[in-house]
Amino acid sequence: MMEEQLKQVGDIITAIRPVIERLSKDKKETLTDIAARINKITDNGVKVLVCGEFKRGKSSFVNALLGRKLCAVDQDICTSVVSIIRYSKEETVLRYYGELSNPKQEHITFEELQKYTVGATDEVQSTIFIEIGLPLERLKRGVVLIDTPGVGGLDPRHALLTTYFLPQADITLFMTDVNEPLTTTELDFYKNKVSRYAKHSAVIVNKCDLKESASVEEVRLDTLKKISEYCKIPAGKMNVITVSSRKKQMFDKSKVEKLYQDSNFNAVEKEIERLILEFEKVQLSMVCSDLDDLLGQVVDPLKTQLNHIEVPDPAKIAEVRQRQMEMQEQMKVLNDPTSDFRIMVQKKIAQMREDVINNLNEQSILFSSNGLSSLIQSEEAQGQNAGTWIEKQINDALSAMSAEVILELRRAFDCIATMPEFQGMLKYTVKNVDVTVRGKKIVGEVPLHKRLMACMPGVGLGFIANSALGAALGFLGIAAAPVLAPVAAIAIGLGVAVKSHSDTERAAKFYEIKEQFQPQIAAAMQQLRTFVEMRFNEFQQEWIKVVSDRVKNYAADMQELVNSLNKLNADHKSALSAKMGIERLLNPLDVRRNELHQIMKNNHIENNEEDIKVEFHDTNETIC
Repeated sequence: MMEEQLKQVGDIITAIRPVIERLSKDKKETLTDIAARINKITDNGVKVLVCGEFKRGKSSFVNALLGRKLCAVDQDICTSVVSIIRYSKEETVLRYYGELSNPKQEHITFEELQKYTVGATDEVQSTIFIEIGLPLERLKRGVVLIDTPGVGGLDPRHALLTTYFLPQADITLFMTDVNEPLTTTELDFYKNKVSRYAKHSAVIVNKCDLKESASVEEVRLDTLKKISEYCKIPAGKMNVITVSSRKKQMFDKSKVEKLYQDSNFNAVEKEIERLILEFEKVQLSMVCSDLDDLLGQVVDPLKTQLNHIEVPDPAKIAEVRQRQMEMQEQMKVLNDPTSDFRIMVQKKIAQMREDVINNLNEQSILFSSNGLSSLIQSEEAQGQNAGTWIEKQINDALSAMSAEVILELRRAFDCIATMPEFQGMLKYTVKNVDVTVRGKKIVGEVPLHKRLMACMPGVGLGFIANSALGAALGFLGIAAAPVLAPVAAIAIGLGVAVKSHSDTERAAKFYEIKEQFQPQIAAAMQQLRTFVEMRFNEFQQEWIKVVSDRVKNYAADMQELVNSLNKLNADHKSALSAKMGIERLLNPLDVRRNELHQIMKNNHIENNEEDIKVEFHDTNETIC
C-alpha cells in the first residue's frame, strides 16, 4: 500500500512538473527537492540501526534477523566497525577506511569480513564501516540493516562510530541483555543519544532463552519502567520486546516452527514492520504536506486571478447588439424617403395644409361677399365716419381670422411634432401675422347727370299722376279738380324723385366702399394664404432638419455602440482567453491536489499491518 502511495505521489509530481516549471522557477526548485525526497524514501530504503552496550548480542541478533551468519560473533572478540547490509543484485562487500570525513573504499571478499570487522588490528582500526550487498528478497524492498559496535567499552572509537551513524538511522533498535540489568551507562546512552536522534525506536531484550519466561517478563517490565522513568518517556510510547537470537538461528537451520515461536522474532519482525510503516507514513505525510503547501502557493493565486477576471455579461452584449439593430432600423426609417414614417409625415402635412388653405379660402369668400355686404348695408355704414367704422370692422375680422389660422397651424404642427419618432426634438413656433386694411373717408357724391337722371322717374310719374288725378276728380264732379290734380301730381312726383335720388346716393356710397375695401380684403386673404404656405414650407424644412440631426445623432450613437460592442467582444474574448489559460493551468493542479488530499487522508486513517511485510525467516539463500 505504501509503495503504491509513494508511486501515486511520484506520478502527481511528474504530472504537475510542466505547470510548476512554467509558472515559477523557485517553485520548480522546491518541487525538485520534494521529488528527491520521494526518491530517497523509495531508493535509499529504511535504515534499521541496531545499537547497545558491547557484548549484548547485537551481531547475533542481526544474523538471526537475516537468517544467515553474516556478522562475526565471538565470546571474546567484539565487533569494532559498523556493518551496513543492503540489497544488491550481486553479492558485494565494500570496505570504507581512512578519514571519517573523506573515507576511501575498496572491494573485499566475504572471507575477509572478520579480518576487517572484529578485534583491534590495524586493519580493523582503520576501517570505518563495511557495506555488504546481498541479493536477499527480504532486503529487496529497501530495508537496510546497520550493525554497530557496542558502546560503553574501553575503546572510545566504538561509541564514536555508533554516535556518528545513529542520526542517519530511520529506526533504532536498542539492544539489552536479559542477564544484565540496565546500567546507568545504558540509560544515559538511551536518554542522550537514542531519544535525541532516533526517529522511531524499540528496545530489544536479547538472550531470553537463558531465563524462565516469568523472569524474562519481569526483566522486560523492569526495563520498560527504568527507561520510561529515567528518560521521562511515557510507557505507552515505548515497546520492549524479548527475543532469543540463538533459538531463531536454530530455527533457521532446523525449520522447527516451535523454535521460531520461542524466539519471539515474530514480534520483532512485526514491530519492525510497524516502525517502517510509521516511518514511511511520517515521511510520506511530510512530503505530501510540503507538496500540498507548494500546490497551495501555486493554486491559490491562480484561483484569485481567476476570480478577479470579469467576463462581460453575454446578456449585456446581446442588449448592445439589440440596441444597435434597433438604431439601424430607426436610421433607415428616418433616412429613407420611401419609409412609411416619412410618407406618413408628408401625407399628414399635405392634408393639414389642404385643410387650412381650404378653410381660409372659404372664410375669404364668405368675408369678401356676405361679410362686406352686411357691413355696407348696416346703419353705421351710412354715417359720416363710415370708412373708419368699416375699416375697424374688417381689421377686427381679419385679426380674428389670423388668430384662428395661427391656432390651426399650431395644432397641425404639434400633431406632427409629438410623434415619437421625433423624440421631442421638433420644436417649431408659428409666427404671428398682422393683416390689415386701410380705409379713407367715404364721400358718396353723385354726379349732376346722375342726379338729373334720378329725378326723371319722379317728373314722369308726376305727369302721369296729374292726368290720372285730373280725370278722376273730374269724373267725380269735383269742382277744384283742375287745381288739386296738379298739386297732388307734383307731390307724388317730388316724392318719387327724392326717393330715387336717395337710392342713387346710397348706391354710390356702396360702390365706393366696395371699391375701396374689396381689393384690400382680397390682398389680405392672399397674404394669409401666403403666410400659411410659408409656415408649412418652414415646418417642412424644420422637420427634415430634425430628422437629419437625429440621423447624425444616431450615427454618432451607433459609432459609440460599435466601439462599445467591439470593446465588449474584445474584453469577452480576452477574459475567456485568460480564464481558459488559467483553467488550463489550474485544472490539472486541482485534480492532482485532490488526489494528494485523498492519499493524505488514506495515509492518516489506514494502518493495516499487512500493508508492509518484511520477512526475515522464510528464505534459503546462502552467503558465499
